[in-house]
Amino acid sequence: MRFIFAVLLLVACEKSHNSHVTPDEDTALRELQAKLIIDYADAAASHVGHWPSDKDCDGALWAGIARAAGIGEVDMSLSLDGGRPMRRPGKDCGPATGDSAGTTSTDMMLGIIIGLYAAADLADLEAMNAYADAHHGIMGYPVDNLSLSFIKPGTRALLSRAIHNLGGPHAAWEDLAQVYTPPQHDYQLHLELLSMYQSKHSGAKLNFEEQQSLLYEANHNPNDALAQAISGNKHAAATLLLDPSWQVPGYVRGPETAATVHRLFVIKVIENVSKINTLNAGTL
Repeated sequence: MRFIFAVLLLVACEKSHNSHVTPDEDTALRELQAKLIIDYADAAASHVGHWPSDKDCDGALWAGIARAAGIGEVDMSLSLDGGRPMRRPGKDCGPATGDSAGTTSTDMMLGIIIGLYAAADLADLEAMNAYADAHHGIMGYPVDNLSLSFIKPGTRALLSRAIHNLGGPHAAWEDLAQVYTPPQHDYQLHLELLSMYQSKHSGAKLNFEEQQSLLYEANHNPNDALAQAISGNKHAAATLLLDPSWQVPGYVRGPETAATVHRLFVIKVIENVSKINTLNAGTL
């Protein structure tokens, strides 16, 4: 069965690798990108650090995605306090402020890693890693809510890979294989896609199981432009983005600018994925 799937994987990989964006689609994507950048600039002009939101508790997640989408004005250094992640630029959400169950979460930490890596901010990535070491992986409060406050092994692996690929030291965490399961909720799909993106973006190679997971998500989510783009199906992703009736996935929620950020991020992935065969990984 494994051999049969490997053959199917190679066939799918070849199709994905040969999925090109047409010249007309490329022109239309550039026009859409320019419009979305203006929309984002108008919306974020008054926000601290040019973040998608300086009030929403999902701010750090979307700030990281915005930075990775090419919005260079987003100041990701505001996502950490001495290495401890924060949900808003320089400010906490959490039980103390009454607006969140915890001061951190897996999606927030993942967004911060993606954003700091896009900004090539090795110093802050190392500070986040040092904080994790010093606090036994507890990255926020309340410390007894481990589902929110503990940096999971897969997230720690992504953090370590990001540090190493930017010139920092190798860590044993890097060698930890990522394990993905069919998500039960849409936000879990979002986390898986972001994790797969960052894993390849920081130079890792997807193993067989990771390749299976990526193909599974692409095949089972045909209307998810991000899943199509990360899997290498650039034409399908572009077709979705350029369809006026297309709606962003349900996991795109939080700040008002989230839909704009998501679209910009998908365009950036389409741009970068042409550099490699993403199912064999490399650097996006």
